[in-house]
Amino acid sequence: MSASESPPQHGDHLPDVAYAATLAGLDSMTPQRLQRLLRGRPAEEVFADLRGPRARLVSRLMHADQHPGHRSPRIAQIVDAWRRASIDTDPALVWERLVESKTATYRRGSPGYPSRLVDDRAAPEVLFARGSIAQLDRPCVALVGTRSATHYGSAVAAELGADLSDAGVVVVSGLAAGIDAAAHEGALAPVRPAPPVAIVGGGVDVVYPASSSRLWARLEVAGGILSEAALGAAPERWRFPLRNRLIAALAHVVVVVESHKGGGALHTVTAADERGVTVLAVPGSVRSPASEGTNSLIADGCGVARDAADVIAALELACAGSSRALGPRTGPRAQTGTTRASLSTVTGRLSPDECSVLEALEDVATPFELVCGRSGLGLALTAVALERRATLGLAADRVPDGSGVLTNGGRPVTRRRRARRVSPVALGRPAQPDTNLIGSVQSRPRADATAAFVQLPRIVLMPPRSTGSAAAAPSTPRSTSSTR
Repeated sequence: MSASESPPQHGDHLPDVAYAATLAGLDSMTPQRLQRLLRGRPAEEVFADLRGPRARLVSRLMHADQHPGHRSPRIAQIVDAWRRASIDTDPALVWERLVESKTATYRRGSPGYPSRLVDDRAAPEVLFARGSIAQLDRPCVALVGTRSATHYGSAVAAELGADLSDAGVVVVSGLAAGIDAAAHEGALAPVRPAPPVAIVGGGVDVVYPASSSRLWARLEVAGGILSEAALGAAPERWRFPLRNRLIAALAHVVVVVESHKGGGALHTVTAADERGVTVLAVPGSVRSPASEGTNSLIADGCGVARDAADVIAALELACAGSSRALGPRTGPRAQTGTTRASLSTVTGRLSPDECSVLEALEDVATPFELVCGRSGLGLALTAVALERRATLGLAADRVPDGSGVLTNGGRPVTRRRRARRVSPVALGRPAQPDTNLIGSVQSRPRADATAAFVQLPRIVLMPPRSTGSAAAAPSTPRSTSSTR
């Protein structure tokens, strides 16, 4: 049952979920304790027990906190605190607050409760949600990773979020900074057919981190936010591993985009393994600490996620035989033939200088000075060639962190020249050449064309060397994670 449109009037009988929500908000209440108290019992009855003999509740809680043969006097103290709180807490006021804040509340097994969680051994007894979560009954993919994401990882997460959402797949993540936020940004912008859902550690009314406030607000409108924590619950550290188990339980496939060795995303992997959920990992640079965890997963036999096509293939296997079908595919696999044909057509129009630059670029952000050194061209010619490649959709000449010239393995990518944040790139979709811009580059004086890129080493690319020219750059890339 969920919160209705109007608060309860005096004398109205409260729904059982109102008592469940009240119990969930008590101090020292954990999901395990709530599960032990409520399983198979009406929440109203449990709430009434708080005012009776404590022995019954202590006995039920003991198994949730201790190993057999171990008893803790703290359980009795907690029950005494709950008894005192029950006198001062009015479930009707709790329910009214939920209704007025447009927070839906679901008891396990009730209508609207996510079907993927119903039979999970660690399913929450109560869930709180804002926005829409009905889409969780569709095919879901969890995109998870480190908070300290590289620009490579954030870009891949955004691309995966965009393409999976285009294919009718619901993106599930934790709304943390880094990979989680990038995945939701990709799935949200622009409006896509499968709204994403964020699983948060604190209450759905407690924005965390504060830097995600705008994304949080957008998800409430165009997606959904879900938590097992009551309103006002702080995002305490112990809550996040519990949140990760929900992410794994809701997903048909878990994709780790970036993870440091021992990173929190690996908790989600463990929870997925326990539930038989397929896990994929995005390969990264062996020099990047942010990819150490994902590369280790791959070395241990985890499936590889190079793009959305790999994820969709795994998802189809996971959903085989179920009623959950993928929507019309508009992602990379549907566009493969067009991409290859367009790439051949576009590269055939490059000049010898532009072909030299093509060979100098990598699949990761490449420093501008390194492109100059590899191509054998000077600053001016390299700048013009890069402008031409970016115009044709074969490279992006702007990288949000200013670390290098971003390529995509020679495949056409959507050009984002003025992006100041990570934007999703439509995998496998050739960009339409901008003939006006091509003409302006070809027709304007060489000095002006060079000036357009002279600022790149300072504003977009790596800082220029203090000595020597750009053309004298070494032929070996720097081993810094910022360009990987």
